[in-house]
Amino acid sequence: MEFPFREVLVRVLVHATEDEGKLVGVLRGLLPPGVELQRTELKGHHGNPLLLLEARVRGRREVEGLLSPLLSRLEGSWSWKPRKGENLYLRLDKQQACMGRWVVGRGDEVIHLTLKPRGSPHPEPGGEG
Repeated sequence: MEFPFREVLVRVLVHATEDEGKLVGVLRGLLPPGVELQRTELKGHHGNPLLLLEARVRGRREVEGLLSPLLSRLEGSWSWKPRKGENLYLRLDKQQACMGRWVVGRGDEVIHLTLKPRGSPHPEPGGEG
């Protein structure tokens, strides 16, 4: 199946009470080989330590390598009504992912995927987008 996306941004916040190694393993299992995983230390609203793990998957082959296995195993209901140039946002339940299941997430404890369609504007160098 060919996907109409040029890039997927994968992000997850790791709380101090969570096992960083387990979540890194979950992301490594999701991401195509060779995709770099960025690690950024943050502080929460009350000064609590947080860790942001994120990766950008670019290119037709790489995006397909991420989405094909993920969507074939995705549990739960979801629908997509594409509009030209608009991103698609997918949230996966973080705890279920740690147990080897890909389930659509509805709360805050999720792995965020931002799917950017082909034909949408590319970000400026060094910028978000």
